[in-house]
Amino acid sequence: MFASFVAVELAVLFGGDAYVRDSAGLTYAQYAREGFAQLVVVAALTLAVVAGALRPPRRPRRARHPA
Repeated sequence: MFASFVAVELAVLFGGDAYVRDSAGLTYAQYAREGFAQLVVVAALTLAVVAGALRPPRRPRRARHPA
């Protein structure tokens, strides 16, 4: 997820000035806030996946046999 975010941002980096200028009503501050928000979302998703992968596996419950 993080790698795809970086790839998109690198693509925008080389054409970013033209994107900001061509977008109606978009300022550099809004563009930066949008990018930061995207980074926060990607980081949260990445942390959730890592936390899920590090969680120990559940032990199966033993069935009680009637005496």
